[in-house]
Amino acid sequence: MKKSIPLLIVALFPFFCFLQMNALNSISHFLDNTNSLYLGELSSAYIFGDALLLIPAGLILDKINPLKVVLAAFLGYLAALLLFSYFNNHDALIFSRFLMGCFHAFSLLACLKLISYNTSIQKRTLLISLAVTIALLGGLVAQTPLFYLIEHFGLSTALTINWFFGLAIFVIIFAFYKFAFSDNYLNIDRDAENTKIIHKVHYALKKKNIWYAAAYVTILSLPLMILGSVWGIEYLVSINHISATHASYVSSMIFMGIIIGGPLIGLINCKITVETLLRFGAVGTFLVLLLVILSAKLPAMFLGPLFFLLGLISSCQVLGYTVMSQASNQALSGISIGVANALVMLFTALCQMIFGLLVHAQFAASMFYLRNYFSGLLFIGCLFMFIVWFTLKRTKSIANSA
Repeated sequence: MKKSIPLLIVALFPFFCFLQMNALNSISHFLDNTNSLYLGELSSAYIFGDALLLIPAGLILDKINPLKVVLAAFLGYLAALLLFSYFNNHDALIFSRFLMGCFHAFSLLACLKLISYNTSIQKRTLLISLAVTIALLGGLVAQTPLFYLIEHFGLSTALTINWFFGLAIFVIIFAFYKFAFSDNYLNIDRDAENTKIIHKVHYALKKKNIWYAAAYVTILSLPLMILGSVWGIEYLVSINHISATHASYVSSMIFMGIIIGGPLIGLINCKITVETLLRFGAVGTFLVLLLVILSAKLPAMFLGPLFFLLGLISSCQVLGYTVMSQASNQALSGISIGVANALVMLFTALCQMIFGLLVHAQFAASMFYLRNYFSGLLFIGCLFMFIVWFTLKRTKSIANSA
């Protein structure tokens, strides 16, 4: 238990990163001259930066104390965020978001490395789910709280307050590093140091379960990355005809569902088999997503509970992270988790870009009540149909490594 608290304090770094990653959902409502294509570029630039650095981050974390890496990466992240807060040029904003994504790569990966190295298998799922939950709290703060902050203080002042909030979190992590950790807190395994980088990457890529887990996490996180991160408020305002303030509350319910669902999945994993939970997550998320697509026919009072249910069931994605952390030996756990997360982020970024392009192009704009969102949601629906079939076929293979 003494180790668990410092481990979860480090999760404040991914908490802040997730806040910034999902902030576009609130910020976009106050930006001038923006469209779905540009929002997709802003969001995917962040995720591409994340994906690009995940494998190097995994290699670094296998050699250097992750606690020191967290502090260095956090400083870089704050510098990139400062650029984003004061740039006005579109290309400069995209570049600063890309830099933020690069430093984000070290955040959750470092937490997963620390947890997988310092905890028993019995405690690992619960601690991983708690760390992911803390990170996703940042996504919740990026919805209604950030929206109100921008609405009352203006975009520029709100971004400045946001930056100083990040600086305060850095000071907290530094204080715990200085007083709760020692340089020997993590005894880095040196056995893999002489292994060539290409062999380390090949080791991770040849693990089939890492590919399966990455595919599972990617698809189950798409509702969060599409409706919670970027287009949730605009979608609800356009399709459900509710106010932007109400829409920010509804979209935040996805994060609330995952925040509650993550630890819950970690607890019930002791009672229910991983195989059953994997199937429940894939099928259940797909069915609730269909209800969200048809939500324009529902009273506004049902939107919040519906989005909450979507987040709650899709929180089964935490099982994929457990598979990633356990489908490798300890000496190469950093690179294995890095490769798996890189696959997740690359595919997610591509999905966001394609969704933004489909919405911007307004294909089938006259079809159905979804108007210009029809093609984008049809694309996401087809992906979900694939992953449901894939999960039912490969559930035992994925579950055997969890």
